[in-house]
Amino acid sequence: MAREEPSEIGDEPVSRAHLSRMRAEVGDATLHRYAQAYLDLLPERLDRIGRAISAADAAEAERVIVDLQVSSRMLGTRRLAAALTELESSVHAGLLPSTVQFARVRTEARLVAEVVREAMDDGPRSHGPGP
Repeated sequence: MAREEPSEIGDEPVSRAHLSRMRAEVGDATLHRYAQAYLDLLPERLDRIGRAISAADAAEAERVIVDLQVSSRMLGTRRLAAALTELESSVHAGLLPSTVQFARVRTEARLVAEVVREAMDDGPRSHGPGP
């Protein structure tokens, strides 16, 4: 997949240019399946991170954070990925992330979910063979 140029990122929670390239590379149906799986797993991943942080389980927190980082980057969510990187750095350094830091991740994740749902609703559809 082609790298995004910084000028394409802007201040969007999700790069629409990235989603368009991804749609062109993998097709609409595959992008929809990936995006739906991402959205389905997002709440549980965030809950697992929160539980791991509360339990001071750094290994679990890092595992889930990195998993979410990778899948988020695949969709072009630079801001969420950056917030997750900060969170992971804190956990890796043995520091308990602040509630503000984790709240930032949750807020950004909510914005990403809204944009991904909207992009999937607005995107071209593969309707199968015609009559």
